[in-house]
Amino acid sequence: MRYLAPLSLCLTTPVAAHAATMVNAAGTLSPALSLLQVTLSLLVILALIMGAAWLAKRYFSVHARTDTTIKMISGLSVGGRERVLLLEVGETWVVVGVAPGHISTLATMPRQIIAADNAGQTHPSFSAAMAARFRQMRGANSE
Repeated sequence: MRYLAPLSLCLTTPVAAHAATMVNAAGTLSPALSLLQVTLSLLVILALIMGAAWLAKRYFSVHARTDTTIKMISGLSVGGRERVLLLEVGETWVVVGVAPGHISTLATMPRQIIAADNAGQTHPSFSAAMAARFRQMRGANSE
């Protein structure tokens, strides 16, 4: 905000001096002055919005904690809006079912070590899997 004040003074001082000379002989404001007034009003409003957003972000932000004792290990969608989550709470794993407006504990168990049995196994690409499936379907149809 403190950087905008000198900028606004630099912009408005020549404009105000020029605006005094833009009054017609009839005493009404010229269309150029009206357009200038609308543009400056818009710039002031945008500066106020940006300043309010900066203040809100600076003073009212909620800092997420990363050192929590609850960690999500895995999750699986079992329906349109239903999920099953595996949470680690200390040395315990908790299986939780989550639905709109309802959370229920399904099971608890001691902490497990996740085996990396699939680490060396490579999965075929989608196109290779589809080609294998089509070959399998053709073989079933020819019998």
